[in-house]
Amino acid sequence: MPSALATQLAQGTSLNADLLRNTRKRRHYGSTYLFSSEEAAQHDLDSIYALGQNGFAALCALDTRLEEFGRDLFSNAARAADRTVVPPDQLAALQDTLPPFMTRMSMYLMEPPAGKVIEWLVRRFRINEFNVSLVLECFLPYHESSQFSKMLSILAIESNSLWSFLLPFKKSSKALPRTALITAMIKNVDLARLATGLFVRALENNYWHRTLLNFSTSIAVEYISRIPVIDQAISAFLLPAVIHPLTTGRNREIILGHFVILSSFSQRVVMTHKAFKAVVKAVLQTTPQVAHTEVLAVLVAVSGFQADPVLPKSISKLLKASEEFQKVIPESLTWRDADKFYTAIVSYVLMDLDRLTAWRPFLLAVIRTPLVSSPLIEKIIGMLLSNIQLDHAKNDSALATLLSEISQRHPLPFRSATANYSRTHEFSNITKEEFDGLIAGLSLDTSFSGAKAVVSAKFTEDVQTGLSNLRDLLRNLASVEPGHASKAAQDTLLSTLQDSDPDVINLLYSSPNVLLEHIPQDHLKQAIVTALNSSELPRIVFREHLTFLSKNFCKKWSTQMEDVFRSCIWRYLLFTRAQQKLAQQAWKTIEESKLKALEVLDGCVELVVDAPDNSQMAAINLAVSRKMAHNILVSKQYHDHFDFLISELKSENSRVRGLACLVLRALLNELSGGQRVDAACQVLENLGLKSMDKLESTIASGASLGSLLDYDFFAMSLVTNPSSSKTLHRLQANILALLPYIPRPESIQIEWLEGRSDLVSKTDTASQFVKLTRSIYALVNSASSFCPLATTLLQGVFVNIKDEALVFLVGVCTDEHSPPSLQRLALDHAKAFLLVQLASQTISAMDFQVIVPALLVALSSSDRSVRTVATECIECLHKMHSDRRASVYAVDSIYGKHTSALQILSYADVGKYITALVERRDSFVADASYFPVFNRETLVSGLTFNKAKMFKHRIVCYLLSHVVCWNNPSARLALLMSVRHVPDPAKLTLLLPLVEELFNATTSLSSEAVLYRRVLFEVFDAESAEALNEEGSHPWGIFLQSIRRSEGLATSGVSGAMRSVALAQLERVLFKHLSAERKVQICQLILDLVPETEQQAGFVQLRQFLMDVVDSESVIGTLPALIPSIQASPERSTKRTKLDQGAIVTTDTVDLQSLTFFAEAIASRPALRSVEALRCLFDSLQRLADLRQGGMAVDYVSQTLLVALDKAVTSFNFDLPASCLRIDVLVNLVRLSQTPQMSHQALLVISNAAKVVPEAVIHHVMPIFTFMGSSVFHRDDSYSFRVVQKAVESIVPVMTKTLKDTHPAGLELSIGSRDFLRIFTDASSHVPRHRRTHFFTHFIHVLGPEEYLAAVIMLLVEKSASKIVRQETQEALQTVGLPLAALAKYPHNQRLSVLLVILEECQRLVIRAEHPNKQQPRLFLDVALDDHAPSVTAAMTKQATASLIFVSFAIRAFNDEPHYRPSTGRNSLIQGLLSLLVSLANQKELSSIGAMGDVKKAARAALVDAFAVIPASDFVHSVAELMDNQDLGVRSSAVVLLTDRVGLINPQVRATLKDSMLAIIDRLCAALTGSSDMPYVLSLRCLGAIAASGCGSEHVALSRCIDCVIESGGTHDALVDALQVLSTLIEKLGPRMIPHANMIIKLSLKGLEISDSNEAEERQHHSQASALQTIKALLSSIPTFLGADLAHIIAACVTISATGVRSAVDILGSISVGIPSRILVPTLVGLWSEGYSLAKSSEVEQFLNLFKTALKVAPRLDVTENLKSLFKMFLEMFDLRCRIDGQDITRVETGAIMAFLEIVTKLNESTFKPLFRRTFDWAFTSDSRSEGRQVTFTIFMLALLKTFKSLVTPYLGMIIGSVVDVFERFDDRKSRGGALWLGLVHMLDTSFIVDEGVFWRDDRLESIMSPLVKQISASVSLELEGEDRCSLITCLAGFAHAANREELLKALNLGILMETRSEDLKIQTFALDSLAAIWKREGARTSAFASETIAFIEDLAESENDLIVKKARKFKQLMDSMSGAGADGARM
Repeated sequence: MPSALATQLAQGTSLNADLLRNTRKRRHYGSTYLFSSEEAAQHDLDSIYALGQNGFAALCALDTRLEEFGRDLFSNAARAADRTVVPPDQLAALQDTLPPFMTRMSMYLMEPPAGKVIEWLVRRFRINEFNVSLVLECFLPYHESSQFSKMLSILAIESNSLWSFLLPFKKSSKALPRTALITAMIKNVDLARLATGLFVRALENNYWHRTLLNFSTSIAVEYISRIPVIDQAISAFLLPAVIHPLTTGRNREIILGHFVILSSFSQRVVMTHKAFKAVVKAVLQTTPQVAHTEVLAVLVAVSGFQADPVLPKSISKLLKASEEFQKVIPESLTWRDADKFYTAIVSYVLMDLDRLTAWRPFLLAVIRTPLVSSPLIEKIIGMLLSNIQLDHAKNDSALATLLSEISQRHPLPFRSATANYSRTHEFSNITKEEFDGLIAGLSLDTSFSGAKAVVSAKFTEDVQTGLSNLRDLLRNLASVEPGHASKAAQDTLLSTLQDSDPDVINLLYSSPNVLLEHIPQDHLKQAIVTALNSSELPRIVFREHLTFLSKNFCKKWSTQMEDVFRSCIWRYLLFTRAQQKLAQQAWKTIEESKLKALEVLDGCVELVVDAPDNSQMAAINLAVSRKMAHNILVSKQYHDHFDFLISELKSENSRVRGLACLVLRALLNELSGGQRVDAACQVLENLGLKSMDKLESTIASGASLGSLLDYDFFAMSLVTNPSSSKTLHRLQANILALLPYIPRPESIQIEWLEGRSDLVSKTDTASQFVKLTRSIYALVNSASSFCPLATTLLQGVFVNIKDEALVFLVGVCTDEHSPPSLQRLALDHAKAFLLVQLASQTISAMDFQVIVPALLVALSSSDRSVRTVATECIECLHKMHSDRRASVYAVDSIYGKHTSALQILSYADVGKYITALVERRDSFVADASYFPVFNRETLVSGLTFNKAKMFKHRIVCYLLSHVVCWNNPSARLALLMSVRHVPDPAKLTLLLPLVEELFNATTSLSSEAVLYRRVLFEVFDAESAEALNEEGSHPWGIFLQSIRRSEGLATSGVSGAMRSVALAQLERVLFKHLSAERKVQICQLILDLVPETEQQAGFVQLRQFLMDVVDSESVIGTLPALIPSIQASPERSTKRTKLDQGAIVTTDTVDLQSLTFFAEAIASRPALRSVEALRCLFDSLQRLADLRQGGMAVDYVSQTLLVALDKAVTSFNFDLPASCLRIDVLVNLVRLSQTPQMSHQALLVISNAAKVVPEAVIHHVMPIFTFMGSSVFHRDDSYSFRVVQKAVESIVPVMTKTLKDTHPAGLELSIGSRDFLRIFTDASSHVPRHRRTHFFTHFIHVLGPEEYLAAVIMLLVEKSASKIVRQETQEALQTVGLPLAALAKYPHNQRLSVLLVILEECQRLVIRAEHPNKQQPRLFLDVALDDHAPSVTAAMTKQATASLIFVSFAIRAFNDEPHYRPSTGRNSLIQGLLSLLVSLANQKELSSIGAMGDVKKAARAALVDAFAVIPASDFVHSVAELMDNQDLGVRSSAVVLLTDRVGLINPQVRATLKDSMLAIIDRLCAALTGSSDMPYVLSLRCLGAIAASGCGSEHVALSRCIDCVIESGGTHDALVDALQVLSTLIEKLGPRMIPHANMIIKLSLKGLEISDSNEAEERQHHSQASALQTIKALLSSIPTFLGADLAHIIAACVTISATGVRSAVDILGSISVGIPSRILVPTLVGLWSEGYSLAKSSEVEQFLNLFKTALKVAPRLDVTENLKSLFKMFLEMFDLRCRIDGQDITRVETGAIMAFLEIVTKLNESTFKPLFRRTFDWAFTSDSRSEGRQVTFTIFMLALLKTFKSLVTPYLGMIIGSVVDVFERFDDRKSRGGALWLGLVHMLDTSFIVDEGVFWRDDRLESIMSPLVKQISASVSLELEGEDRCSLITCLAGFAHAANREELLKALNLGILMETRSEDLKIQTFALDSLAAIWKREGARTSAFASETIAFIEDLAESENDLIVKKARKFKQLMDSMSGAGADGARM
């Protein structure tokens, strides 16, 4: 075991022991986060600090919220702080700073800067030791990262902490796996609570991040799934952690993550209704952030696992208000456990039928969902049936509607639910059959009983009844007017049409007119079509439906015959083996009806035979299809029939699709020419073939190609197996085989190279044939493997087009919509074609130059394989080239009708070009963008100049001619791009037609189209500039038209694109090459277009163009020409003063829109650095100003030009002549402007001009600021204020420089600047109030505060001087608020200097006012006379008074600043200030009345204010001097100031002011003795303030003042102040007050006297408070020196405390504790004997409280020494009951007993026992005994028992006999004192409780048993109530419990039973209650007395009194429960 010394040493070990311990092996650095141990030893703390600062700066760049922690954690102070030795307040601040910083930084822990910061925190603040939990909370979301393992390795984790489970991972230096964390959470609930609550805390403090969200979600879900049981404790923290983010988070990720947790939680926990409702409310609050589907999903998930979910009312508000929920209901009903949620909603709705109307759409959405489960529907039906009112069913329309919906949409569940309800419920007022009918009728209109009966029959499954009811319904409807049947009847008939019973359908169609007249034709037809589509429809029902349609329906609506045929009958016309009879019936129906008259069926009925076999059915199908095809061909409705057949090709019904294929195949054979081509295109497009693979699989399955294409073969397949996919493929293949052989249209030029986009939009035969051929070719080549059918079809294509195959193939490969694989195949076929031609070259040579451009386009393909095959084709052309003359292939037909514009190259040029292509074939293959590079290289270099130029020209013309002829945008673009950078003048001529075509373009603005236009407009380049500049140039007109044209700009945007492209080309290339005339023409055109395009998108383009090109002097020089000049009116009056009435405009109108546009273009350009441009701008502004005077609105134009002028002025970097800046024009604009924008801009220009050319502005400064003050200052907006500031910044320095150059500094400079400064000060009222301070502060800053601050302040004060001198203080303070605020912006010394200057001016004013005829001294403030100052003297005194008032306020402002700390040394400025103020205040020549008196008064007020703020030393010295002043008012003010501020003087400074303070104290003493006329009260208060804050050097002087203070206290008016000063002096002087204690006490007692006069109550209160405070000070300072005065103090305090004065009570408490008991106890005894026994009860109570406290703290010896007197005193106190009555005696007696108990606690038994006996004798045996004494004794004894418990019970032996005697007196009715009786009973009861078997033995109990039992009758006579009545019952029960012998208990029981024999009912009742209490408490012991007790109880049970009987029976039940046997058993 360690020694005590070792233990103490261990406890005192420093926390830095590891860091301070030095070893030789290594350098200790503590823990490290970033470095290894070796690396960490190399970095000292300064390096780590720099590293941490660097990381912190990087983190602040990521999150600026972290910057606030820099001062506490990364400052130099933090660098030097050691948290183990810092003071507690700094440590607390650090502990408060680290958690928010760490939590906010936690989201960046994976970032490198965070590691640096963590390293600093570990090394400096040792967070790994002192903030382990905080660090782990931040790192826990990254628990699987390496950073977590690094931090874990250095954490100081204790073994018994929450994180102890991490110790194994720390030891192994491994990260924490998720499973281990969850396991620890399962074991430790606190850890689980912390981990799951991390995100909630982060969300509340707004520092959550996605990693924390993912961590929180994943661990919560896994924790919930793994924990064995989720009890209430776990739910208590899990559920809030889920709900809180849902209610407070407004982020979708947060909500969805906690939805997952909530779903997992609900699967494990059955929540209470309250918790479930809270969850639902929280989920519903998330609807604004998450989709309704997600909300509904989580509600379903949560409800699915709850036993009986009850939804809150809030779900009603959200679901009813949101239609989105109803949209997702169908989907949600398919989810798992959705039934439970929707059942809960339906239950909620039906709980209150008033909700049904609002919820009806929701319920209908559930019912109308096809996938709703039957159990849910049955539950809904059951709840509806439970809520419906059977007796008033007609009123339940909402329920009836729902039941109707359910019966129609879910008949089977409806029948099951209603049958079950009918079977399981009993009906009292109706029969079961009536209920069935009633339920059936609820869903129908009550006007048709037949409809109700029909449905009723359905439900009862009685067919005959249903037929009868249907017959009645039809009969009723026959009598109703057509179209007036109810909706319910219509629904019944429509639903009956779906019946499959032949009898029902036959009956229904027996009255066709009912159906035709009362059901709309569309609904009727649709119902029959639905019935026909039924898979189990009997043939007889099928026949009835068709018969009705063909005969009745078509007869009434003959126009619908064709539609009936197509929608109802067409699908049954095809004969198949499976539906032969249906087809037979359909044809028979046609034969028997008017349908056979349809033109498409003409002659078809005759081809049908009865009962055909398979071969006959195939033949019939073929014959009918041929006949139908023929009928369609000759029909006028050909296109309608053809479109119907095409639509049937897409049908899902195989028979419908097969019949359409048969008819279309036959029709294709019949058609010819263009009609056939068009039909073939549509058939191929809608045939449904995407590739040949499926057809190949059909051929490969065994059928030969010939049989596959055989007409009869596939017809037989259609009969035998129409639904087979093979049959469909055979049909498709058979039709496809026809298409390639459709002949090429003759005498039509086909444009094989036409683009796909044009083919789609064209419907001519040639285009359709190209489209058909390409589609067949693409389909054939879509096969993934070889197929004979594909080969056959491909052969057919090439055979059909013959020699045009090559053109067709290059058209396919250049089609932009063809896939690369198809392009490659087309080129392969083209290469094969060329190879064949190469082989036949010997016979005839062929020139294929027309396909070269197409191959060049293929070379631009992005697919390498396409480019490779294209180069191979070009190589073939190169091989075919020879010197022989060859004919050009397809030269007349390649581009169709556009071929005429094609240019042909010479054979030699073709050879050269192809040779060059072949030479670069590798480059073409490698690079898809090489084609333009090739043309640029080949066509520009390589030959001599002339030859190259001519060759280039020919090739360019050749290629561009193909561009013009080729109607393929992508191909055109590719060729244009290839020659884009090859300049040639011919490009404009050749491509101009294409440019003209753009004017008629209607295509949209695709990116390719825009590029095409851009490239096309590049023909307007420098090469074409010469042609464009020619007079009357047609291309120039086209170009201008492309800019001018604006049709369709707002819709298609095509023309806009043209304009945009043209303007871009013009700006980029063309404009600089145009002549000046053309440039002006362009600009004029742009300006002309402005009105047309202002509201269109092109407006921005025009403006941008003009801004980009208008940059020369010549263009800007045209600006003044656009502005008309002003000429004088010939009739102008010579006396006219308004300029605008005499000016007229020379032109009728001015194009302001164009002018504005031009001005905006100039303003948007960069600065124009031209003097000439400046002159033009100034000239234009002058003209605009004249126009404005003429009444035109040109402000905006002027402002725009001012912007341009501002840019120009500020851009000059060389000296400008002042003459070029016409400042007068700008000043005129400021003067005339009525809009703030223009005046602002003009001022900004003037400001910038002042910086560039100051001499140009200096002569206009005064007008500038004069007009600015009247037009700009009053505007209350930030921009106007900024303009004013900028003007001041730029112009004022120019003026101040001039003033300083012409005037010397000081007063002369101020006088010289007065007029200039007054411009601003006079305009101060125009500046908005909230901007005035800012403006003048800025103005003074620009002026220079050293020279101009005082001058501006004085002018501002002088402006309001008349108001200031007449206003009250607060009003005057508001008036001078502006100069005060301006002055407050500067340092204190500078402000003091300003005040000195103002006071000097005041002094000059006073001197001049006294001598107005003198000219000296000169004044800064000139004199202005007004009504308030009619003379010069009055004006000057007014100015001086106002200035002094301002000085006073300015001095006060020093005191209002919390940071004002004046120096303690002598300050010359302050001394000068005081000197001037004293001089002005005491100037003898100034009169004390009138204006001069006001000056003097203001000076004195300023002087007083100065004393309040000056430094302490100056203040004290000044006060000391002022106290010698002859003026009493000055002395009094000084004393008041000293009183208020002496306590604020720093003690150290106070010590240096000893002499002055002593002098002040002496003067105050003199005033108290009457040597001075200073008022006593002021002197006393000042002396008290000095004493309260006095230092030791002043105590001697203060002690000399004591007698003076006491003497002054004799005056009634100064008593309170004297007492307050004395209390302060007592606290400060202590023992020095002993000689004066007696006098002080007398004075204090005088203050405590309660006067009976009419003296003010408040004054008396202050007097008592001061006296008590003085007494309290005496008690705390000299408690042992009070002597005989102590008794007087106690008496006075007791008397006052009895009135409720709390301070007196506190003093009594201090006396009881502070005064020695040897003094206090005798004093208190003496006070009692002197008369307190006769005092008021309240005073006695306070006295006893004091006595009790004194006795409690008194030593035992002091008590025993005074025991005799004390006991005597307490006996006298106990006798107070005879004098005091009521509640007062209770409080007094209780206080006396409690005090006496304090004596008892200090006595031993030998001392106490005699006292107890004497007390007993005093109460029971003395001659003067009385019942009051006995009551007091019982209370005393009861207090003893409660306090000392069983220690006192032996003393009961002395009094037990007397107790029995008293009880006997009560029994004999000799005594009626209820208080005594209750006291005795309570005493006995308490003794029974506290006795531990020491006293109450059975013999003693037996002695009091009988008297005690007899008290039952005595208590009744006392008529006690409430608790007093129960006291005896409790006592008897306690007696029973204390009795040990059974005989004694039995005797007690019998004695009480005997009391029940009394005739008095109250005694019987009391006895029964007592007996019951005993039996309840001692049931086990009293049960043995049941036999003898029961007889008494039974007698009582037969009493005539009901109360007795009731209690007896109740007791009998109690006995039964106690004894275990009944009453009979007890009797036995």
